Amino acid sequence: MVNINLKREFVKIFDSASMALRRMSDKRGSWSCLPRARVRIPTANQMRVAQRIQACLFLLPLLFIHVQAVAQTPDSAGGIGGLVVVLVDEASIAAAIEGSVREVVVGEGETVSAGDVIIQLDDRKAQLEQSLAQQAAEIATHRQVETSAVDAAKVAVAEQEQTIAEHEIRSELNRRRAANELKIQAAEKAELVAKNEWQRAESARQNFVDAVSESEIEGLQLAYERCQLETREAIFQLEMAAIDVRLDQAMGKTLQWQLESARVSLHAAKAANEVRALEAKIQGLKLDLAHVVSDDHHLQSPIDGTVVSISAGVGDWVRSGQVIARIIGRERLRAEGYVTSEHAHRLRNANSVVVRVTNSDGTTVQRDGVQRFVSPELDAVTGEVRIWIEFDNRDGKIYPGSKASVEAR
Repeated sequence: MVNINLKREFVKIFDSASMALRRMSDKRGSWSCLPRARVRIPTANQMRVAQRIQACLFLLPLLFIHVQAVAQTPDSAGGIGGLVVVLVDEASIAAAIEGSVREVVVGEGETVSAGDVIIQLDDRKAQLEQSLAQQAAEIATHRQVETSAVDAAKVAVAEQEQTIAEHEIRSELNRRRAANELKIQAAEKAELVAKNEWQRAESARQNFVDAVSESEIEGLQLAYERCQLETREAIFQLEMAAIDVRLDQAMGKTLQWQLESARVSLHAAKAANEVRALEAKIQGLKLDLAHVVSDDHHLQSPIDGTVVSISAGVGDWVRSGQVIARIIGRERLRAEGYVTSEHAHRLRNANSVVVRVTNSDGTTVQRDGVQRFVSPELDAVTGEVRIWIEFDNRDGKIYPGSKASVEAR
């Protein structure tokens, strides 16, 4: 197993030495380009420093190879060493909003469960805003339920449709009356009969004076004249029926306009009801937002674990995004580090992996790996592969930061 931290330090030293040598070469070049009166020759001391840097540049690769060989040596048990135990479950609790700390509910070292409140911010304003949002949402919901305007508009439309139906029936009766000439024909026939009787009576009296009396002739004449009047009355009634038909047509248009107006009112009532429904939805969303803002004042733990740090006290002002508590859980841990590609291949193809952890007191604890990860890419600087093996630590015997090795089986 390659010690990645040590290798990176050697890479830094190598890069620093190279940069120092380049700067010295640049200075020499710049001096030679100046006018002859200002040319400076490097001193003997500067030349000795340059020679030492060049010697380091030649020795560093050899030292790097030696350290790499030592670091990649397997541990005594035949495993892959150089790993570090790290946490799987840890959480940094940051304030979602700014505000003043009202209460620190738990202290460092205390055990918490997921959802427990760690720090309580001053939420009096948020509570008032939540109450206002609740009242506004209830009012909007009540307005949405109220549908009297829509119901009244529906009734108006129904009444208008019924009126139009009745008007159409009356119009049909008037059209038939206007088309009925039977009364005129009957009156004309009666007029002809009365005229004929009157003329016959006149002719008979002229032939025989005593055949028909004067009063009978006058009665027949009056009957004839009455029939004439009845004929004119029938014609007048027929003309009035035609006028009623035209009046019905005009009234029908008026009723249609009234029906359209009622339908528009119904549509407007429905649109207003939809607007009230949207307003109720908006107020509901505002209420949800008020709940979220109120909940943001309660900083809760997202995991089960132990509080290891709290950086704010009662009365402190915290900013949005400021981390004010940290919680770790030690029930799941990982042995993590970088290995050579050969070791990575062994771990990738192993049936099982055993993790050995060396505690600070020198004792060794062994765990079976329950999950593992071998990165599919190589580190661009060292050519190594990042791995981690997760294991169970519910007994709490292993601490993060301990040294570990793994054995592929």
